Amino acid sequence: NLFIFAFLVFLLFQIYEFEKFISYISFTITLVCLIFSILGILEFFNINLLNFQTNTRPGSTLSIRNFASEYAIIALPFSLIFCSKKNNKTIKIFSALSALIILVFIFFCRTRSSYVVLFIYFIILTIFFLYRKITFGQNLIKNYAIIILIIIISFIIGIYSAPNIDKERKNLNNTVASIFDINYPENTARINYWKTAAKIFLDEPVTGIGTGSWFGIYPNYNGNIYTDENVLKTSELNPHNDYLEVLSENGIFGFTFYIILLFTVGIRLLTETRSRFLALPVFLSYSGFLFVSFFSFPKDNVSLMILFS
Repeated sequence: NLFIFAFLVFLLFQIYEFEKFISYISFTITLVCLIFSILGILEFFNINLLNFQTNTRPGSTLSIRNFASEYAIIALPFSLIFCSKKNNKTIKIFSALSALIILVFIFFCRTRSSYVVLFIYFIILTIFFLYRKITFGQNLIKNYAIIILIIIISFIIGIYSAPNIDKERKNLNNTVASIFDINYPENTARINYWKTAAKIFLDEPVTGIGTGSWFGIYPNYNGNIYTDENVLKTSELNPHNDYLEVLSENGIFGFTFYIILLFTVGIRLLTETRSRFLALPVFLSYSGFLFVSFFSFPKDNVSLMILFS
């Protein structure tokens, strides 16, 4: 289905000129993510309008905050469409407010990988605006200032601990600080996953262990951690790193092909940003997907793969 979707996107590129097509896509993605974020924010205040079947970590229509936050952060760059609409105040206001609401939802989710990606977005945008300042002048500086303002306001709102936020992550500052804490339980677990993935690769470096086999092989390397109490509560479905998963499951050749594919797309998008501002949201979203892949498994999340396509 994803291949069919990607093919349809390719066909639409042939029908519409680039700028018009990207404008349509950006508006649609922003609108969908806005609705998605509003439903998610309401859920954090125990208002479940559509009666989502959720767990203790609410995440709008995706049911879990990690997936929800990762989707929102990868969709967020498409709200930058307001920067290119010089004479359309309605689109500017819609895009700016959408970005603010989506960011508030992301901060409420308390998903650390999204904060890392947000920081990467800030670095890329800063470099881009400094590079293009000579060409676009004051208008670009104004847009950059608006983006900074939106981030600051959303952060201030996001500090608030809504009633339904994870009890372990009520404090936003502590959640951000935990990213750098090696002894934080989730960090320790991830490091163990990564080390195990490296060991699996070294045992089967050429062909790997086969796609989808990681969770079945993992106990061979860490079986002693399981007990009757925790065997049904583990997260060892994958190494929480798409690159290491591809490397350990598909070997060096599969990993090389995967990296070449990503690299080729990235170079093309980077080239487009030099001449077309509207290519920037696509490049940012693509970069977000790459960095989320370091800490999670977006290639297994169909909602994220649709954006990636």
